[in-house]
Amino acid sequence: MTHRVLFVDDEKNVLSALRRTFHSDFLVETAGNAPEALKKFMAGEVFAVTITDMDMPGVTGRQLVQQIRRIAPWTARIILTGKPSIDTATEMLANDEIYRYLLKPSSPEKLREAIQEGIQWHIAKVEELGGINPGIILSSVRDLMPGDEITADVVSTQGNVLVRRGSIADAATIDALRRLEEAGRLITRVPVRRFS
Repeated sequence: MTHRVLFVDDEKNVLSALRRTFHSDFLVETAGNAPEALKKFMAGEVFAVTITDMDMPGVTGRQLVQQIRRIAPWTARIILTGKPSIDTATEMLANDEIYRYLLKPSSPEKLREAIQEGIQWHIAKVEELGGINPGIILSSVRDLMPGDEITADVVSTQGNVLVRRGSIADAATIDALRRLEEAGRLITRVPVRRFS
């Protein structure tokens, strides 16, 4: 089985090189920034591994992996950075924010090995969780109803958390989200659990 891998980097030439290098090994997807990557997760796409740059404008790689951990805990998260920080790496690994912390430039062999290990972690995590939760339904804000439980953080296009996971939607929250959606400031797919 070929697993889906998402590369996130704000440099198009880096994404092109990664796609060329790994297209025969994995199902490769790319995103040019964190909000674009989050939209994929919020739309229900499943990735075994996500590899993201740390320093991106707007939303950092660290903020992205924190969001992914909440939305898709079964995805192995890898940081690939050209500006290493031992303190940050140690903290992120200790807090289980990431699976691996790699430095640019990383050889294709080293990165391929890290991805393959991440896939094994993903398979074990899905087993541990009893599968990818089928109880989560993806809804647009337009379909959100009072009483629906939001099962992942709702984020703005800048990566700010607007509604926390585990919140019960009420009319005022839904109205506020609709206004943000109309202004183009919201990642519009909202994971919810229906009680009906």
